[in-house]
Amino acid sequence: MPEWANCGLVFIILSLQNKLGFNMPKMKTRSAAKKRFKKVGGKKVKIKRWKAYRRHLLTKKSPKGRRQLRKATYISEADHRTILQLLPY
Repeated sequence: MPEWANCGLVFIILSLQNKLGFNMPKMKTRSAAKKRFKKVGGKKVKIKRWKAYRRHLLTKKSPKGRRQLRKATYISEADHRTILQLLPY
């Protein structure tokens, strides 16, 4: 039997497995987390986030405080593992 004949058989088996539900389900990224966090870095992954208190009542805040709120920051080490579970990819 030629090699290309086995390719069709494998495709049929895989499609049957998929229809019958034998494959593992895909991991889903939390939509709320992907809108709020971004993975950065190489080996040691850091997660970037935006600062809070930037939406309203800005007239009470000093110009220096408002300027510092513009910059992004990284999440704390305590939250790192939890956020990584929400962002599997």
